[in-house]
Amino acid sequence: MTKTMKIIISSVVLIAIGLGGGLVYAHEKQAVFHQEMVKTVKENKSVIFNYIKRDYREGNNQRAVKDIEIDYSKIEHNPMGGINVVAYVNHDTKNKDYSLTLDKNQNKIYVESATTPDYAR
Repeated sequence: MTKTMKIIISSVVLIAIGLGGGLVYAHEKQAVFHQEMVKTVKENKSVIFNYIKRDYREGNNQRAVKDIEIDYSKIEHNPMGGINVVAYVNHDTKNKDYSLTLDKNQNKIYVESATTPDYAR
């Protein structure tokens, strides 16, 4: 091997190691951020539950709210700064009952917006 070839191979290996390390770091950082969002949602589960129960009462829904399940794997960061949460009523995971956005204003967590399917209203 010539000296130039060794330099090129060494450069490619160093770049690959640098990119691989950067990708691992970004993945780790994203996982930590997701865990922080999950923690925030768990700490404020009552806010979500109260919102859904109130929405069901106001919508004159025929289904009784026995239990509300939050899908922690679907928690995402909202580009506007909140946390997007998916919740199911009475363990009915076939239908996405609520898509909520938790937000924080003046150190108070609240449901900023929510969408529900027609049958849940």
